[in-house]
Amino acid sequence: MDSIDVLGVRPERRQAFTGELLAVVDDAELQLIVETAARELEAPIALVTLVLDQIQFFRAQHGLPDDLAAARGTHRDVSFCQLVVRDEGMLEVTDAPNDTRIPQHFVNEYGIRSYLGFPIRVEDTVVGSLCVLDTKSRTFTHKEQEALEKLSSSVDDRLSVLASKRRSIRAELATTATAPALAELRESLQPVRQGAEAGLPAITAIHSFLQLAEFEMAGGSVPAATRKGTLAAAVAAANECDDVFYGIQSSVEDCEDCVAAIEHLNQPSADTRLSDVLISVQDLVRQSTRPLGGMPVPDLTYDPALYTPRPLAVATLAGLINNIAEHLASQPASDGLLLEVRDQGSTVEVGISASALDQDGARKASEGVRGQLGEDPSVGVQVVENTIRVGFAVRSD
Repeated sequence: MDSIDVLGVRPERRQAFTGELLAVVDDAELQLIVETAARELEAPIALVTLVLDQIQFFRAQHGLPDDLAAARGTHRDVSFCQLVVRDEGMLEVTDAPNDTRIPQHFVNEYGIRSYLGFPIRVEDTVVGSLCVLDTKSRTFTHKEQEALEKLSSSVDDRLSVLASKRRSIRAELATTATAPALAELRESLQPVRQGAEAGLPAITAIHSFLQLAEFEMAGGSVPAATRKGTLAAAVAAANECDDVFYGIQSSVEDCEDCVAAIEHLNQPSADTRLSDVLISVQDLVRQSTRPLGGMPVPDLTYDPALYTPRPLAVATLAGLINNIAEHLASQPASDGLLLEVRDQGSTVEVGISASALDQDGARKASEGVRGQLGEDPSVGVQVVENTIRVGFAVRSD
């Protein structure tokens, strides 16, 4: 394979590539744009490409050879479009076999001789190209260049709509996932307030005894009954303070766990381990799963790095578990929810089940989350008998 890597790895671009942008389903509006581009420029091939770290992904295509259409992408190093992304401007190739700027793979394998591409953007980040390719050498007219540039703006608009849709859906999913955690946070703060209210009288009793002791040390005379009664009150107050401070410490720890879990929904990480996700989920769902007997995190012999963004993985699992807890709310306390982890090669599967959960309940609990996820390629949800199985994409590097 004749390849030229001109772009390198640019991690800052990764956050622009959302599940909706990379979905392997056709988008009618993008498809119309590439068909229009091919027709107006009289080119046999037109593409909307997204240039990733390793591949160029064909988000929409017209006229591709069957093998490329089926693959929906190629290795990035053989693409013309990486030059468009690198330079963030128009690229015109009029005689590909003799153009030293570009890789020769498409020239040799598919007879490509000319190319015209314009950058496409999501939130001011160049993510790929709208381009046309021809099997004959040609120079594109100024009118043709203007037409393709105008169509590239339409691609920008459509991709922005898809990205905006994702943010809205993810926000809704995150709200569903965090609601029980916020309820637990409020509940955890109650002992702090109660401790403050109970602590003031206790501290007053201790102060009273200390003042009495100071009076005696200065030579004052205190009746034995007064001394005994004040000491007893101080000891009782000290014991009460111990209980209060223990309760406050426990509440603060619960609050910190909830806050950390909620923060994970808004902190993408380049190295997210499955164990990190499960611990965050456990903190988020503790309130909703307590009546069911809790949800222990299993010991992991397999702890892969996930390609699925951490906020999405945490929100998906927490949302499903909260739905299960709500569905089983009327059931008597059980032996808790069970998590089971399976290595499926390119994905890792987390199974969620409960002794009181039947297939119909599992299906109902998963419906809302599956609708919110849409066609995200990095996560999948399915129901197998009475178990909800969630698949997360695993990093290969």
